Amino acid sequence: LWQGESLIRRGQYTTAERLYTEITERFPHEKIGQQARYQRAWTLLYRRQWREAATQFQQVTPDSDLYQSAQLLAQEDLVGERLPTKSPALAGLLSGLLPGSGQLYNGRLGDALLAFFLNTLFIIGAIEAVHNDAPAVAGILSFFEAGWYAGNVYGAINGANKYNRHTTEIFLRNLDNRFHLELPETPHTPMLGVQFSLGF
Repeated sequence: LWQGESLIRRGQYTTAERLYTEITERFPHEKIGQQARYQRAWTLLYRRQWREAATQFQQVTPDSDLYQSAQLLAQEDLVGERLPTKSPALAGLLSGLLPGSGQLYNGRLGDALLAFFLNTLFIIGAIEAVHNDAPAVAGILSFFEAGWYAGNVYGAINGANKYNRHTTEIFLRNLDNRFHLELPETPHTPMLGVQFSLGF
């Protein structure tokens, strides 16, 4: 179990799941088997496999100390499927139509105002340069505006992905604080001590 916990902390969820599956199959009706099933469900949770995790939690037997927690987690997993999310495609489309609107959709008012202001400034500057027969200036401003515009669309898409990751991480962190399996202290490995004495 400690080996599996170590793998989880390093983000090696697939390897940890295989280990927990092996323990569960070898000791299906013993305490350690139920603990391994509980932890296996957590590896699925961390990979956002909500329904698979719920199924594993539901298989913890009623005689286990973890039964109540497992049943509550099974219900929470279904909540995880319905977490509020932002659509990266929609955020990108909005910012493509009106710079800054995708950032506003993501709830980033400051970023939205900055994107709108910069893109508007360069567009107006390029138009004024054309009207004043300054094609070189218009070309330079248009070049920079293309970069700001592309960055505005990319920023909106990236912002939606960040919002979704943050929402899920907060949800999982709260579950972990409430239902984390407390393992006994790590057993100490016996140490062989050798003392040398030099006499002069």
